[in-house]
Amino acid sequence: GGGGGGGGGGREHSLVALTARRIRTSDGETATSRIQVLDVRGVDRPIGGGKGAAAGARGGRSAATRRTAPRSSSSSSSAGEDKTLRALSRVVDALSARKSHVPFRDSNLTRLVSRALS
Repeated sequence: GGGGGGGGGGREHSLVALTARRIRTSDGETATSRIQVLDVRGVDRPIGGGKGAAAGARGGRSAATRRTAPRSSSSSSSAGEDKTLRALSRVVDALSARKSHVPFRDSNLTRLVSRALS
């Protein structure tokens, strides 16, 4: 996977949120635009190796909803990252299935991106 700058193990997630506001001087009308870019690190392989993974590879589920996990889950940071990735996967699955409840509160990351996804 891509090499990022910065220190540490390089397996952190990154979220950049930009908000631009335009105020028209003639009448004070405002327009606001917001963009969020999420870089999810450690997403390398499907969780499990069974039929679900094969179906995802054949197109049974979209790439956006295919469940993925980090390569290693031996350290506590990897375990926390795995929990975050699973929470994000549950949110994407709920949104794609148009469920009435979307579990945005399952992790800090899903809370941060909830506004952009809902």
